[in-house]
Formats: sequence, structure tokens, C-alpha cells
Amino acid sequence: LRCFASSKKKLSSKEILEDYSNRWAIEIGIKDLNQNYYLTNCPGKNPHHVNVHFFIVSICRHLYRMIQRDLGDLIKRKDGSIKTLQTMREILFRQGSAKLNIKDDTFEVNFLNSYSPELTTQLKQFYDTISEKYSNGMEILGGMKVKFYFKTPLGKEHKNSMKKVPLISGKKKLGSKKMD
Repeated sequence: LRCFASSKKKLSSKEILEDYSNRWAIEIGIKDLNQNYYLTNCPGKNPHHVNVHFFIVSICRHLYRMIQRDLGDLIKRKDGSIKTLQTMREILFRQGSAKLNIKDDTFEVNFLNSYSPELTTQLKQFYDTISEKYSNGMEILGGMKVKFYFKTPLGKEHKNSMKKVPLISGKKKLGSKKMD
């Protein structure tokens, strides 16, 4: 049971519900921006910093909408729901460093880390989709094209499996073969 109230006395119950539904979408959107895009954590009070922060948030939101639209089954869970931004952030954006270059009319992103074969396939599929879809340039980047490059994937033999390695510390004394 839900209860809605309104100061607009002329609205019917159905109109109040419709009005609230529209407001709810806005509230969910603002909550999403605050929680997932850190809209409330602006890095400064200077108007330029605020503008840059909002611009970056807008780019991130636009990219995630592209992800939702373009990745299809890759972004969907087995039950049909769409993976959260937090999950996709881990997969797509927190994989390590990248070197950015501008070459002619192309913005190049060279990922510096190697990933598992499965993750490399997922990332390559995603970023190739963006490159192909916007082969004539992205409006948000002033018409520049985007190209992504990946290192050769690493096999499981390169995974450290979170094993602890003993730390050896100390100085070797002159003439001594033993470490202290």
C-alpha cells in the first residue's frame, strides 16, 4: 500500500500518481548521479572546477548509456537485469592505466596492462563497438574518432592468486653471506 499526498487539490488520485511517477524518475536519476558519478563530490568551488566536474560526469553518464545500448547481452545478467554501474565500472574503467594520444583526427587509448583472455575479449568487444559506431567521429569529442588498443592477454599462469610472498628485509653485512 502506497500513500501519496499533494498540495494540488484539483488533481485526481490518478493524476497525482502520474505526477509522482515523473518526479520519481528524476529522483532516481539524481540519486544515480550522486552515488555512481560522485556529483556531490565536486573537487573545488571555483566555477571552472565545477564546470569541468559536471562535464566529466556528463561524459561518464553518456558512456554508460552507450554501454547499456551497445553491449546487449554482455551487460545483462542471467535473469535479464542490467549490471549496475559499479559492476561495469570495475570491468571497464578500473582496469589500470592507459596512455592517451591524439593522432591526426583520432583519440587513441592504449591500455598499459594485460588482462585475462576473457576480460580482454569483453573489453575489446565493448571498445570496438564504440569505435565502429562512431567511425565518423564522436560529437562529444569535437568530431574526433576514438581507437582503443590492448596488450596481449595473459593466461592463468601469470595470475598470482593472491598468494602472500614473504618479505625479506635487512642489510647484508660485508663479508657475511647471511641476511639480518
